[in-house]
Amino acid sequence: MDNIINSAAQIRHNNKKKILNYLMMHDCVTKKEIAMKTDLSPATVSNLSNQLIEDGFILVSSYQKSSGGRNAGLLTIKNNRKYYLALRIIDEFQVEAALISFEKEIVKSFFVSVKDNSMSGMMEACEAGISRCLEGEPDFQGEILGVGVALPGIVDMDKGILLNSTIAFLEDKPVVTELQHRIKYPVTGANESNILALALATQENRDTLLQDTIYLHVDEGLGIGIICNGSLLTGSHNQGGEISHMPIGSKGLLCKCGKRGCVETELSLNGFLNDFEEIANRNVSWKDFCLEAENKNVHAMQVLEEKGRVLGRLFSILDALFDPSVFYLGGRGVDLFDEMAAYIENEYRSRLFIDKSKSLRLYPCYDYDKLLLKGCADLAFDYFALQD
Repeated sequence: MDNIINSAAQIRHNNKKKILNYLMMHDCVTKKEIAMKTDLSPATVSNLSNQLIEDGFILVSSYQKSSGGRNAGLLTIKNNRKYYLALRIIDEFQVEAALISFEKEIVKSFFVSVKDNSMSGMMEACEAGISRCLEGEPDFQGEILGVGVALPGIVDMDKGILLNSTIAFLEDKPVVTELQHRIKYPVTGANESNILALALATQENRDTLLQDTIYLHVDEGLGIGIICNGSLLTGSHNQGGEISHMPIGSKGLLCKCGKRGCVETELSLNGFLNDFEEIANRNVSWKDFCLEAENKNVHAMQVLEEKGRVLGRLFSILDALFDPSVFYLGGRGVDLFDEMAAYIENEYRSRLFIDKSKSLRLYPCYDYDKLLLKGCADLAFDYFALQD
């Protein structure tokens, strides 16, 4: 019986989200239009819209004239000063915090340095970021619905700890639980790549979800978010789609896991920089490496050709497993998308077998940082805004 009740509550929750998401994209619409566009029954839309009006999320802004019968009310999002807070843990040195409106617009954001490279130092930076988002607003009367946190690792839902994190001092630590102790608002967190996959799958038309989308995050580590058949792939242990240690690297480098050939070792930012240092015999920052690539430095281009082929090999495997409608590439690795695109495409096409005419629909996600903050708002929205 409990399972049936929970299932019914989840369906009601999801249907409310559909209505609100549609209204965020289409202002002043009737219940009839919402029902048609979201594939919900008129009765469901009517009942849930009335609940949302009662809860203060939407209102009837005006009425549509009718030639007969009652005039239909036009629904819109209520300007009710409801907000979210978003936290993005960038790396061991820096976090970003943002105040985001109910309509998922970034009101303001701040970068905060981590003064002490430790768990406590990271928590203090997150606290400082939240405080900065709310300071300077002595008359702030807005309601904070919740805090969404983008985490650089896998969240173990059973133990509440962070696994396989690119930040060593956060490994096996209860990051979300600790933040909840420090912040007075409700907090939830998820893997950054999963958040981005969901944000990308809904960004163009928020009332529908692209059925099959894969987002690859190339940065300090290698992350992935997979939308398969309209649902986020998480697996039985919340580790579905974990690709960091797939043994498809071409150089056989030693990974921190103790094995060789793990793809993250080659496709993380350090993988690019270490290869350049080995070939050019000099150490550069990521910014300088991008400048070398922009200037067509022969050593930088040699590295990008090799990395492009590894990426093409990875995309061909993911394509065979999930057959997505679209791929996205984000993280700081997207800085060099144009320089690697041809190598990625060529390697991908060389591995086609069933349908040799198939093309790789791969797009750069240049605004991944802003999209990630909005995705954190989506996360808080999902967990807290519509709780019955």
